[in-house]
Amino acid sequence: MKIIDNIFTSKITGIHKDMDLNPLTLAFRNKIEVEYNKYYYEYSIDFVRISLLFSIALYMGFYLLDIVVYPEFKREFLLTRLVVSFPVSFLVFIFSYYDIFRKNWQSIIFIIIQLAGIGIMYMISHSKEPYQFNYFIGLILVMMYNFMFSKLRFIWSTMSGLVMFVIYILFINLKFNIPFVENYMNTFFLASSILFGMLASYFVEYYTRREFYTIYLLNEEKLKVEHLNEILEEKVKIRTNELQLTNLQLTEKNQRLNKSEKELYKHKDKLEELVEKRTKELDQKYSELETKNKQLQRFNDLFVGREFRIKELKDKIKNLEEIIDKAKG
Repeated sequence: MKIIDNIFTSKITGIHKDMDLNPLTLAFRNKIEVEYNKYYYEYSIDFVRISLLFSIALYMGFYLLDIVVYPEFKREFLLTRLVVSFPVSFLVFIFSYYDIFRKNWQSIIFIIIQLAGIGIMYMISHSKEPYQFNYFIGLILVMMYNFMFSKLRFIWSTMSGLVMFVIYILFINLKFNIPFVENYMNTFFLASSILFGMLASYFVEYYTRREFYTIYLLNEEKLKVEHLNEILEEKVKIRTNELQLTNLQLTEKNQRLNKSEKELYKHKDKLEELVEKRTKELDQKYSELETKNKQLQRFNDLFVGREFRIKELKDKIKNLEEIIDKAKG
């Protein structure tokens, strides 16, 4: 793992470590491997169908090469392409629209690739020099499909390439007695194409998994945010209900206050009428009292004046009596 960690730049080291991949199979070591397999199928199935149709057309198109190079074997080679590779590949294309294909699609594509390679080896065995062993280039094309266009996972494409390589080595050495240099050169080129294909397949799957992991993390965060939004919405709903209830209570209180205010205004008007009426009555009584008071004051003045006159008369009488008494004496 240290070697692999050193390969990746510091920009992706963090997510690389978080992914926790098996360095050999590139499988996640946790539960998200199942999620990845679902994602990878949905992500790949359209491309698998298109590449499968294209590979069928190309595989059949090489019949044009058979006609020029081996005209004497063109019928036999055509039957090989039509009877073995074409029907199997086309049936797989049709089969890909059924759910059962989802569970076994990697192994099915693996078998198709092996059949295509075996078909090329069969045509090598039934062809003649000088171009007989140049047909192994067709295996390199099969390897290109195997590693780049089939959407096989790294572990499956590697097994497919190595199995085909072993079959080719056994086939070419047991069936033919070809010069060492030519055999070594063909084997070297085929092995190199497999190694490059393995490397390409490894990094394609790695970056596909990294893309999935990024999407997975985003979805996890999205779910968290959605969960928090749900909680928030529930709280907002509860708070809204509380506010609505409070608003209803305030509205009822306000209505009662308005009613009380109207009653107060009504009582105020009545009270003002009563005060005004009472004030008029008091004013009237005050006026009557003032009139009576004036009358009493006049009577009082009359009585007080009378007392003074009586007293004066008494004093005069007393003086007269004193004068009379003196006159007698």
